[in-house]
Amino acid sequence: VEDGDRVKEGDLLAKLGTASLEAQVRQARVSLEIARRNLARNTKLQEEGAISDKIYQDSISDVQLKEASLDVIETQFRNAHLKSPIAGVVAFRHLEVGEMASPGRTAFTVMDTSVLYLKTGVSEDQVARLRKGQTVSVAVSAFPNHPFKGVVGRVGVAADDMSKLFPIEVHIPNPSGILRPGMVGRGRILVETVESVFVIPLGATLEEKGRRSIFVVGKENTARRILLPEPRIHVKNLLAD
Repeated sequence: VEDGDRVKEGDLLAKLGTASLEAQVRQARVSLEIARRNLARNTKLQEEGAISDKIYQDSISDVQLKEASLDVIETQFRNAHLKSPIAGVVAFRHLEVGEMASPGRTAFTVMDTSVLYLKTGVSEDQVARLRKGQTVSVAVSAFPNHPFKGVVGRVGVAADDMSKLFPIEVHIPNPSGILRPGMVGRGRILVETVESVFVIPLGATLEEKGRRSIFVVGKENTARRILLPEPRIHVKNLLAD
C-alpha cells in the first residue's frame, strides 16, 4: 500500500520475509504429528501394562510441548503479515520494500479521519458556559467558504499549568475526508442568546464610578443621561471563541 490509500480493518499492509518461518511451521507440525502417534501407541501399551506410567506421562508432556511450540511459531508467522487494525487512510509508510524491519519500529501509520478533533483552550470565565454536546461552528483557513459543524466532546476539569486555559475538544464529522489532520481551525460556540433588548455599541457608553450610562436625545434636541441598569453590555449573540 502507498500513502493516501484507504484500507479496511484487517486489510494486508505488508508481508515480511517468511521463508524461514514457513519452514519452521512445517517442521513443528511434523514433530507434533510424531508426538501424537507416539502418545497413541503408548496409550495402548499403558492399558496393556507393557510400559511404565512415567513413559506414558512423558508422552503426554511431549505432545503438550510440541503443541505449544507450534502455537509460538504460528503466532510469529501471523505477525509477519502486517494488517490494518482499523479502517482508515494510510498516512505514512515508514518502510520500503526490502528494508529491514525490527521490533518496536513503526511500519505504517493508519488514521481514521471520519471524525477529527479540534483541541484548544478557553479561559475560566468561558469554561463555565461550556458543556458537552454544544454545537460548534468551525472555520478552517484552507476552506474559507466552507463552514463545518462540530460538537463539544470534552471539557477539561482543570486548567493547564502554563497557559491557565481549560482544555476542550471539539469533534468534527468528516465523512467526505475533505478535512486533513493537522489543519488549523477556529471554533465559535453559541453560549447565550438574549432577545428583545437594545444593542448599544460599547463606544457609545460612558463609564463613571463603575456604572455605565448613555445620553439620549429627547424633545427639542436636548440630551438626557440614562444610567444602564447593570454594569455589563448585552449583545444579541454571545459567542465564545
